[in-house]
Amino acid sequence: MMKRLLIATVLLVVLGAGLYFTGMLDSVLGTGASSTEDAGPPPRVAIYQSLDPPFVANFTHRGALRFLQISVDAMFYEQSRIDLLNARMPAVRNDVILLLSSKDYESLSTTDAKELLRKEMLEVVARNLDLDYEALLANEEGGIYITNFIMQ
Repeated sequence: MMKRLLIATVLLVVLGAGLYFTGMLDSVLGTGASSTEDAGPPPRVAIYQSLDPPFVANFTHRGALRFLQISVDAMFYEQSRIDLLNARMPAVRNDVILLLSSKDYESLSTTDAKELLRKEMLEVVARNLDLDYEALLANEEGGIYITNFIMQ
């Protein structure tokens, strides 16, 4: 009788240690915070892609030749969107350069003007990738970020 009690005790200790070290003890006792019901959806991870090389556009201001150099990064939550952006990069770059070339010094010199330009570039990307501009604008699907802006 004593031998069976000793074997049962050893088995319980080994089983408890196994459950503890594998992390299953929390789920058996219901105390773990790793419940998939309470955790909600996993956080989305942003993937960034630079639209390299930087964009350069020329324009005149008060008779003098000026230039603009701007670096832009795109952000999406799905690798397939980054892949599509890379596949259509020549068309995106063409349309962004045309947009930048249509600007003048006054229309780029304020913070509000730069934000408007960012939104216009976002619209160019959305159009070229067949994406919903409003969802991009709300940063639900991705976005465009100006990472460098030089105007002389």
